Amino acid sequence: MLAMLGGLRQSEILTLKARDIRDDGIIVANSWDRKTKALVLPKNGKTRSVPLAAPLLMILKAIVEQNEYSEEGYLFPNSLGTGPLDHKVVNDRFYDALASIGVDSEKRLARHITFHSWRHYANTRLRSIVGDLLTREVIGHSDIEMQDHYTHAKEEDRKKVIQAQLEILGRVA
Repeated sequence: MLAMLGGLRQSEILTLKARDIRDDGIIVANSWDRKTKALVLPKNGKTRSVPLAAPLLMILKAIVEQNEYSEEGYLFPNSLGTGPLDHKVVNDRFYDALASIGVDSEKRLARHITFHSWRHYANTRLRSIVGDLLTREVIGHSDIEMQDHYTHAKEEDRKKVIQAQLEILGRVA
C-alpha cells in the first residue's frame, strides 16, 4: 500500500522506522544500500514528506504497536530484528500474490512487472489527480523528465482524449 499510494521505493519502505510516522503521513529519510548493508539517503539524496490517508496511517501505527522484536525500530525488520527485511522476501511474496491472480512468472516477465511497478502506478494515478508539482514532491522526482518516464497512459485516459475531441467537434460544427 505504501508503494501503491505513496510511490515509495522498496528500499524506502523497508527502512521505515516508528519515528518516521507522523499524524499526517510519513517522513522518507532513508534507503537501504544492499552492497554495504547500511542506511543511506533516498535515491535523490533528499528526505521527503509523504502524506498518507488515515486508514493507511492506522495500519502503520498498528504495526508499530505489534512490532516488539526490532532492536533498530524498523517497521519491517528481518527475522533477527537487527535490520530491515530482505528485499528478496518481499519480492517472493509479491510474485506469489501475482501468481494467485493468474500472473505467473512468464506473464510477469513479459509485462515487465516488478515491485517497482507500484512506483510507476502511483506516479501515474497521483499525477492525474493532484498534478505535476505535488506528485513530484511526494514521489521524490526532481524533474519533469523523470516524472514523464514514470507516467503511463491508461485506456481510460485515452477515452478522455476522444471525449475532448468530440466536444471540440461539437463546438466547431
